[in-house]
This record gives sequence, C-alpha cells and structure tokens, in this order.
Amino acid sequence: MTAALLLAALLAADATRADAVDREALKKLAGKWVLTRREHGGEDADAKAIKSIRVEIDGAKMTIRDGDDVKEKTTVTLLDAKAKPASVDLEVTEGTGKGDVVKGIYKLEGGKLTICVAEPGKERPAKFEGAKGTGHTLMVLQKK
Repeated sequence: MTAALLLAALLAADATRADAVDREALKKLAGKWVLTRREHGGEDADAKAIKSIRVEIDGAKMTIRDGDDVKEKTTVTLLDAKAKPASVDLEVTEGTGKGDVVKGIYKLEGGKLTICVAEPGKERPAKFEGAKGTGHTLMVLQKK
C-alpha cells in the first residue's frame, strides 16, 4: 500500500512539473541560437569571447556549445509565457553546476531571445540586466 501511495505521489509530481512548461511557448523557442551579448557584474563580455557560443533548444532540452564542445545541458522545468515578465527555470543536467536549478525571465521579440538568470539558489530577476552585485546574467541570442 505504501509503495502505491509513493508511486501515485511521484506520478502527480511529474504531472505537475509537465504542467509547469507552456508547450506552445516552448515551440516558439525551439531551434538554434547564437549568443550576441552577455552581461554579468555590470560588464559586457568581449564579443570575441562569445562569438562561438551556440544554444540549441529541442523540446525541453537546451544544449550550450562553444564551437563543437558541449559546455552545458539543461532541462526547462518551468516556462510561463503569461507571467510578467515571462518566467523560465532551468535544471543543469550536464556540465558545471550539474543538479542546480536557475530561475530566470525571458522575452522573445521576433528572432531575438533575451534571457536573464539568477545564480543557483537566488531569487528570479525582475529586470533584464546583469548589473553589478545582483548575481544576474543577461544573455541576448539571435536565431540562427
């Protein structure tokens, strides 16, 4: 009986997680993206340093590459396009910080995707900025 209750609880938790991802919004994010800007600590990354960074979004899976090298893989665990600003949570499944969940916000304007994420364990950003002292990272990507 206890095993059945545990299984039911786990299935309900999986259903809740699946319901937390707006599938239609996720389809709009699908594809290959090129990082065009990264700001952290109030400073923009050097354009040469980020020119080879690519992000691939396939379903709820996101792969970040530097050239051909996979740097990080994440799974979208929350995607709420109706939130103001739209919200996203990413669980790191491979790479530095494996197991961490980062909370963020995003906006999609045509072929431009802007994402701002907090450091793991920190509150979701309210603004699209990687200002000094916030621990937030702002990324601007262009559809490939």
